[in-house]
Amino acid sequence: SGILTAAGGTLIVNTSTNFVAGTLTGGTWQAIGNSTLRITGADITTNAANIVIDGVSAKLTRDNVDANALTSFVTNSATGSLVLRNGANRATPGAFTNNGSIIIGPSSTFTTNGIFTQSSGATLSVEIGGIPVSGQFGRLVSTGAAAFDGTLEVQLVNTYSPDPGHAFPIVEFA
Repeated sequence: SGILTAAGGTLIVNTSTNFVAGTLTGGTWQAIGNSTLRITGADITTNAANIVIDGVSAKLTRDNVDANALTSFVTNSATGSLVLRNGANRATPGAFTNNGSIIIGPSSTFTTNGIFTQSSGATLSVEIGGIPVSGQFGRLVSTGAAAFDGTLEVQLVNTYSPDPGHAFPIVEFA
């Protein structure tokens, strides 16, 4: 438990009992703004923690050459939460299963390079903060099929109130 936040620099975690055999567990791991949170050696395949990546330049890395710690990310467990906000974009290496919570904020995209599957207890939350042409809305993009169960939430943020007839392409799949 607890919160580790990199905000305005690089925070390096050299050893953690929260990362074992590809799974990140417990606590909240945040990279905010133009910062890097480095969990040395963490090639995360399963998230069972709370990961927040907030900002275009925010990074979660696993080594000193800034290799993305989520390069092999394929499962968000029932206890896992992934938050992408303010232009943070992430892509999976292939099929992806969401059993927990995913929040995609304005100007952010989560891309699954394969089939996206969401289980009955999972939640996908997309935030909308501006008119459709502004791009100020979250997006889930799957290059394969998408199988949805669970909950889809759409939340208005940044005091935005849409006009009738506005359409937002928040989910795209093959």
